[in-house]
Amino acid sequence: MAQSLENWCKESTLKGSIPKNQFPSLLSRLHACIKHENATAGFNATSLCPLDKDSVLKHLPQANKDNSSNEPVKE
Repeated sequence: MAQSLENWCKESTLKGSIPKNQFPSLLSRLHACIKHENATAGFNATSLCPLDKDSVLKHLPQANKDNSSNEPVKE
């Protein structure tokens, strides 16, 4: 993904954020070069797929706690 953005920066005369009309083509290039195994591993590492709610909640920053009782925020 970083390489796709670097290439866009080199090719583009625009600087700053990616224009909305150019984003789909960049996403398409990224999708074409991404490996299925890497995408699957990424979702597994985040516990989003398959969903493991407890593991997802453990990954949230401590700022997401209810400070009034020091208990994790409920779903």
